[in-house]
Amino acid sequence: MSSQVPFSEEDLSCSVCRGVFRDPVILPCSHSFCKACLQEWWKQKEITQCPVCKRTNKRACAPCNLALKNLCETFTKEKRRKMGPEEAAAEETLELLQKKLSVFSEVRTNCDQTAEHIEVQTQNTERKIKEQFQKLHRFLQEEEEARIAALREEESKKTQMMKEKIEGLNRDIVTLSNDIRGVEEELRAEHVSFLQNCKTTADRVQLTLQDPQPVPGALIDEAKHLGNLAFRVQQLPDNAERFDCRGYVLGSEGFNSGTHSWDVEVGDNTVWDIGVLSECQPRKGKTKPRSQYWKISGRCCMYIAESPSALLRLSVTLKPRRIRVRLDWDAGELSFTDLDSDARLHTFTNAFTDTLFPYLKNISSALPLKMLPREIGAI
Repeated sequence: MSSQVPFSEEDLSCSVCRGVFRDPVILPCSHSFCKACLQEWWKQKEITQCPVCKRTNKRACAPCNLALKNLCETFTKEKRRKMGPEEAAAEETLELLQKKLSVFSEVRTNCDQTAEHIEVQTQNTERKIKEQFQKLHRFLQEEEEARIAALREEESKKTQMMKEKIEGLNRDIVTLSNDIRGVEEELRAEHVSFLQNCKTTADRVQLTLQDPQPVPGALIDEAKHLGNLAFRVQQLPDNAERFDCRGYVLGSEGFNSGTHSWDVEVGDNTVWDIGVLSECQPRKGKTKPRSQYWKISGRCCMYIAESPSALLRLSVTLKPRRIRVRLDWDAGELSFTDLDSDARLHTFTNAFTDTLFPYLKNISSALPLKMLPREIGAI
């Protein structure tokens, strides 16, 4: 018994593209369309209306019309069965192209939605950035006002102190001026008692008036108000990557292939570590970070090479001040060279498997380690 499809091609055609439905979707108004056709229509009209009755659809998507999809597939199969070989091949090619077009249309729709979302993200992020900087501006304004108020308070106290000092000196100057005038009058009178009165006046001045002393701490303590100001008003973020109690520093970029090198100035520092570490945990609290490491250390006049499996004291003739670290990850080689004498301090050989980060450890804040700039292309 041959199967008959009780529908014509017109009954199963999309009113937008005039072809048999492909991935049909249905709107609340009961009209159906190809999914790609409806999305393209909505994009061109910039409003989610039904292309037939113009009723607005509140949702930006439409559900699949599964029953209509099955009917269209059945109709297409029956139509191909009745076609000749060439017509069937052309129909299949056309269907493949139509499906490809549908895929591209859907991806483009997603890209359009992503572009719109990027714009929304940018606006939201810009708003948040402005809010954060407004908070920073308020914080800095409050800090500025507080520090100027402290400066004015110190100015008031020290101005009053100097005023009192000046008033005391004025009183002493008046007393001394009166005594000088008295001595001068007695000299002019050539009185017999002059010597006695003069000695009495001199004794009184010595007993009552001490030589004036400079006022300690009279000037404004500028260092207190200005010293390290930027650091004291800046709050460092407590992010997960920050070590909060030890002098560890890791490079921001890790290496798991290739050849890399960097130069470190230790200078007069006598306690330091230089090398590479695998990613370490934890970084917070007093717990020592757990990781694989390959490093050399300076401990006063002693130098040590240390790895997960070995500890070796190095024989170093001259104190290194600048050290080049060279990592050949693929060859499994890590070397340390004194840049000034070109002497090789130590070389580790190991089959590296982890991502390795440049590593520094510094104990003395007064003698910090420094990463030196390198010429482009230097290895």
